[in-house]
Amino acid sequence: MVKCILNNSKDISQITGKFSISGSTKEVAEKLDIRVVRPDVDHYLPSIEISIGDSIELVTDEGRSIFKGIVWFRELDDNSMEQRLTCYDSLIYLNKSKPPTDKQVFTNLSADGIANELIKHVGLYPGSIAGTPSLTFNGRDKTYHEIIMGAYYDIHKKDGKKYFMHMKDGKVHISEQGQMVNIPLRYDNEAKPGVLLEVSFEESAESMINEIQVIDERNKDKVEKITSDLSGALGLISKTIVGTKGEGQGLIKPPKVEVDVKCIGSWDLNSGYRVYLESNFLKGHYYISEHNHEYSDGIHITKMKLTSENIMKSMDKEEVKK
Repeated sequence: MVKCILNNSKDISQITGKFSISGSTKEVAEKLDIRVVRPDVDHYLPSIEISIGDSIELVTDEGRSIFKGIVWFRELDDNSMEQRLTCYDSLIYLNKSKPPTDKQVFTNLSADGIANELIKHVGLYPGSIAGTPSLTFNGRDKTYHEIIMGAYYDIHKKDGKKYFMHMKDGKVHISEQGQMVNIPLRYDNEAKPGVLLEVSFEESAESMINEIQVIDERNKDKVEKITSDLSGALGLISKTIVGTKGEGQGLIKPPKVEVDVKCIGSWDLNSGYRVYLESNFLKGHYYISEHNHEYSDGIHITKMKLTSENIMKSMDKEEVKK
């Protein structure tokens, strides 16, 4: 079972119903949607007021914290005994706030140095932060999250590694994306985490790139060409960028496979990690790009979107969601 703790002290599990925890590599903060009995509607249940800004934590019987966040939205209906709460974990503060001007431009500092400084400045606690070489980064008019992950994205363009930010045990962690979760997804007669319930997939060459040309930003006549053996019947699909040597590494893209999976739940199956899938028509390693944990009456189901591509989100070109 899962306990629900209000404001770090009060167990309100008696008045909570089903909930879902969701997240994505395209989003910043993980989200909790939970149903809670309204105060003063059932004389047999405790009457508990819950307000915007209160903290909600979900803890397993083993003492593991699977979510902790702040009530950001609540919805009440006269015709319902329940109210619906939406909570976000603490990463929302990094996404909603911009640092002062003296903490927007960094010179000769590692991305992890930038991350540690800004995480502490916003009042959060750094956990395990992936180390990187030094760089110079201009974060003017950017949020805390955009600066931190923008610095990591600049490192990614050089070393090809992908990084993602996540909360764990009340701390902000930045990890290398694609680490393996040792829970194979396959059909089985035994009811255990990872056992498949539903699988569907689609395959597309829409975003495929099999050649990268890097024009040297200091010498326009100097071009680095990176090719792959992915052309085959589809032919050559090329992309040209301006940068420095090595920045094209990791930009080659094969045809994309996306898989929708529903399985017996595990709290370890989260966005940013990699899993092994063995279904009737697919077999291999895939990356979790979206996750949704649904919990009701002691039954835990995990829904995921898996992808063949391990992509780090660019802070420059796409809008960052909550």
